[in-house]
Order: sequence, then C-alpha cells, then structure tokens
Amino acid sequence: MGGAARWKGAELTDFNALLTILSVPRANGSRALRATCLALCNWLSERDIRYRLQKIRYFPFYFEALGAGLLISQAVLALAVWSGWGLTTLLTAAVTLVLAVAEGVGWSPLSKVRLGPGTNIVIELPVPNATQELVLSAHYDSKTELLDHVRRTVLFRYLPLGLVVTFVMGLIGVIYWQVPTVPPAFHVSLDAFGRLLTIPQLLLMGGLGVNFAFGRLTEQSSGAVDNGAACAILLALAERIDHNVHPLQQTSVTICLFTGEEALAQGSSAYVQSRTWPLDTVALNLEIMGQNGDYLLAEKLASPLRSYPVPAWLNTAIDSDITNLTGRTVHRQALPIVTDSVPFLKAGIAATTLFSLDQTHGAGGMHRPTDSVERVNIERLDEAVTLLLAVAQHYDHGLGFRLGLD
Repeated sequence: MGGAARWKGAELTDFNALLTILSVPRANGSRALRATCLALCNWLSERDIRYRLQKIRYFPFYFEALGAGLLISQAVLALAVWSGWGLTTLLTAAVTLVLAVAEGVGWSPLSKVRLGPGTNIVIELPVPNATQELVLSAHYDSKTELLDHVRRTVLFRYLPLGLVVTFVMGLIGVIYWQVPTVPPAFHVSLDAFGRLLTIPQLLLMGGLGVNFAFGRLTEQSSGAVDNGAACAILLALAERIDHNVHPLQQTSVTICLFTGEEALAQGSSAYVQSRTWPLDTVALNLEIMGQNGDYLLAEKLASPLRSYPVPAWLNTAIDSDITNLTGRTVHRQALPIVTDSVPFLKAGIAATTLFSLDQTHGAGGMHRPTDSVERVNIERLDEAVTLLLAVAQHYDHGLGFRLGLD
C-alpha cells in the first residue's frame, strides 16, 4: 500500500474533450442532461475507471414550479387587496405562505407534481481496513435564470421581508371583512396602505417568481464553469489514480458527480440518505472551479429556510493546503448559499464547498450565458487536481487535518 501517492501521468487527461461534454446546456429533466450522463459514463468506461450509477426519483422542475406558484399566488393576492376581498385576501396570503414554507423545507406540493428519473455517478476508491472517508463531489446539471445567481441573492436576502409583507396583507383582509365597524377615515388609510404594499410585494416575491419560471425560455447557460469545470477536475483525478496502488493509507475516497443540485441539491440528498456512514468522513464539494482568480471557501451553507455553519477547522485545513501549494489568496463566503455540501452538513458530516473566482466577474455571471467555456482556465483545472491530492494526503495524516495543521 505504501504512503507515497501513485498517479498516472498528468498528460493523460484531455480537459478540452471533457469540457466539450460538460459545456452544453443540460437542465434538470432535459434530454441533454441524460445525454451528458451517458457521455460521462462512456468516458469512464473507455478508461477502465470503475463506477456505479445511483438511480433516483426527483422533481427536476423544482424552481420552475415554485416560480409559477409564486407568480400566480402573488398576483391573486395583489388583486384581492385592490378589490377588497376581505377574508379571501387572508386565505390567499395563507396559501402563499404555506406553499413557500412547504417548498422551502422540501415537501414541495407544487414541484412534486412532475417527478422524473435522475442519475448520480459514483466512483469508489476504497482502502482495506480504512478508518476514514473523503467524499469529493460536484454536480453535472446546469441551470439558467433571468438573473445571475449573485443578483438573485439580493432578492433572497429580502425574502423574509416579502413573507412579512404577505402576512400583513392577509391581516388587512381581516380588517376589510370588518369594514362596517371600522371608521371611514381609517378604512381609507388602510386601503391606501394595502395597495402601497402590493408594490414591494410584487417586486420581490413576483420578481423571484419571474426569475425562476422563465429561465428555461431564454438563451441558456452552457454550464461550463457551473459546474462542468469541477466535474472535469474530479474525472481527471479518477483517471490519474493508479487503481492497483491506492495513494492513501487509511482513507477511502469517493468521487460523486451529482444530478439535481440546481433543483435544491436533490441528487446529493438522495445519496447521503441512501448510505450509512460508519467511518469518520469529510466531504469537499467543488463549485465554479477553473477560473483565473483566487479561491473562496464557504463559511455558511443553506437550505432555503435554514443555514448550516461549515466547521472552521475544515476550512482552515483546506485554506492551508491551497496557500502552501498555490500561493493564492483564499477568501471566505459569509452569505449562506445552497450547494451539495448541505445534505452532508444536515447528516452531521463535516463538509465545505470550494469555489474559484474570476478576475473580472468575481463569482458572478453564473446561471446565465456568460457562463461559457471561454472562462475556464485549463491550467487551473490541472492545479486543482494536484490540490485535491494534497488535501487527500493531508487528511490521510489523521489528527493534523482536524486541527487545521500540517
């Protein structure tokens, strides 16, 4: 077994060929996504890389259904306020809030109307008598929205305010119901206030609805950076490992290419729930890799209604590896975002997500046609493969990784 890493030559990986597969629009539920999965499986088979497929049932049109639901419910709520529908206004507001919360916690009464098949690609590199496991992951589905994911985050930031406004508009409906007992002057003021509230309500909640519902009808993102480049890095890592001599002593490595990340991380959720976790495990997820700027680590990750802090010791250890190997600056992302690390954190597994930044766009431009293969720096893909080896060997040393020390 030995402690020295055993890798095949770096020249084996043709990143351009991989990016040809991984830089076409491949939205969840589309034929293109299924074709991409098949092409990746063929790529692995041609190189005798062992893998397995995890078939899942998921709701691929999660955000489209959520967007349509928001649009319809918010339009009806605004109409109810302007028309003075009384208790119907309260009922409409209640339905809107219940749907928003239900979708956020994963009950998904709207999006589950249309279920579909999905596939996770799993490459397992076990070590006999392993004492720990390292999961490396990325998602191979893509997504297009009217706003890129940075601008959309501004709307998400004010989502709690939108829910409060919706609730207040519902209460106004109760007062309308009691119009005969309300002084006329108060009723006029309340009516004006309710109509005024429809402006931020439609801009915020309706804006989110439009963004989610109509993304598939516009020019599509090729998903080269988000998240084709990260998948290419993990596939190159799998190609370069000498399967006869594992590079680690006590750490089994699992490489996962997930579907459904762009639909609320459903692929990674299904994977985490399908397994038992008998070993100490660390999960490192890759997002928007291969750009020409610095690196970024998430400090918080989130489902729609809850955030999860990333273990500080894990970020410290990976930060140390990046700095020592590349000399690049590692920034921190404080605003919670949804990635495939979230299901691991929910299950009590230490997990974080690593990003790269573009020198011009930063982390922006994703989920839009600006996410193109021209933004991918091939040298940075190769650098990331070497970095993952360093992280794996660091973790294999045991306690030092947990303390964030060499």
